[in-house]
Amino acid sequence: MALTAGYSAAGVPSLGRTSAGLVLSQRILQNVVHNNYYADQKGVREDYSPVDGQVVQVRIVQHEGISATSRTVGENGTTGNNTYFNANDRQQPAHNEFMLDLNEVFDRVQVIPQLMEDVVSINILNTHSQRIEQRVRQLLNAYTMAKQIAASLNEEASTSAGTHLLTYDDTADSIMDKFFEASLALDNGDEDNFIDAFDENGRVAIFSNYGKKEWFKTEKSIFQAGASRAIELLEIGSAGTMQPVRTQADGYFGELSNTPLHAAPGVILSLVDDYLDQGGTIKDNFVGLIAGAEGTARGYGVPRSIKMVDTVGGQGIELQPLVRWGAKVLYPKSIALIFKSGFVNPAETTPLEVLGTEAVA
Repeated sequence: MALTAGYSAAGVPSLGRTSAGLVLSQRILQNVVHNNYYADQKGVREDYSPVDGQVVQVRIVQHEGISATSRTVGENGTTGNNTYFNANDRQQPAHNEFMLDLNEVFDRVQVIPQLMEDVVSINILNTHSQRIEQRVRQLLNAYTMAKQIAASLNEEASTSAGTHLLTYDDTADSIMDKFFEASLALDNGDEDNFIDAFDENGRVAIFSNYGKKEWFKTEKSIFQAGASRAIELLEIGSAGTMQPVRTQADGYFGELSNTPLHAAPGVILSLVDDYLDQGGTIKDNFVGLIAGAEGTARGYGVPRSIKMVDTVGGQGIELQPLVRWGAKVLYPKSIALIFKSGFVNPAETTPLEVLGTEAVA
C-alpha cells in the first residue's frame, strides 16, 4: 500500500467538496474505462452510461446468423424446391434484443475522518480515489473473467467436446502450442449459431502469472528479441505514428497473432474464485484464456458525480461511490480455456454461477 505525507496548514492546497466530488468521479470514469484487460471489441462488446448512478440496464442487440442455404434449379434440381421461386417461407433478420442487467454494484461507503486532516487534502483525495479506481477495476476484470470461465466450463460439462477446455503440462507441452490450439478453437466459430469464426482482431488473451512465466521460460525469444513489438510496428506501418507504449497497468506484456496478451495477478484470480465460490480451485489451476469480442456483452454505469456528505457520529466526510456493471456470455464457444493438467471441471458436478461476495460478516 502506498504511503503519503500530508500537512494541514494555511498554505496546503485543498479542494472544496463539490470540486472534490467532480475530480473523483472523472478519475473513476477515466480509469475504469481504460485500465481493463477487456475493452469494447477486445474480448467483449461493451457499452456504458454515465447517468448519475441511476442506470440499471443497458440495451444489447444480439445478431443471429442466417440458417438459409442454396438450392439447385434446373434438371436434377433440389427435391421439392426446383422452381422459379424459392418454395420455403421468407426469413426475417434474426436478432435477440435484451436489456443487460447491471446488477453488480460497488457502493461501500468510504470515510475520511476529520482528525485525519483538517481539510480535504489533495494528497488524501488523490490516494483514496486511486484505491477506489483500483478496486473497481479489479472487480470488473474478475467479474468478467468469472462470467466467461463459468460459461465455458458449463458448456464443456454439457457437451464434453474438449475443444474449448485445454490442459497444459509444463513438463511436456509448449505454451505457444496451447495458445494456438485455443486460437484454433475460436477459428472454428460456432456452427450451431452459424458463426464461421470469431474475429481474430476482437480477441484478448489473459494468462495467470504462472502462464506468463511459462511464456518467458519457453518462448522468451518472442519477447526478448522484440518480435511481439515488431509485429505491432508492421501492422501500423510506421513507428512514428504509433500510440504510446502500453504499460503494465492493465497487465499487458505482448501481442501475438493480433491478440494482446495480459497477465492477471493473484488478487484477480482470488476474486474470480470468490465469484465462482471455488475456494482456490480456479486460482491454483488457471493458466490462461482467449475470448472473442462477439461472444460476451458487458455494460456498466458510472455516476457523473460522487456524493459527499458529513459522517454520522463524528466529524468527517463520507465518499459514496456507486458503480454498476453486468456481463452476459452470448456464445460460450467464443472462449477457450487453458488449465493445468489434472484440473477437474467443477461444473461436472454443479453448474457454476457468478455471485457477488460483499456479504455481511
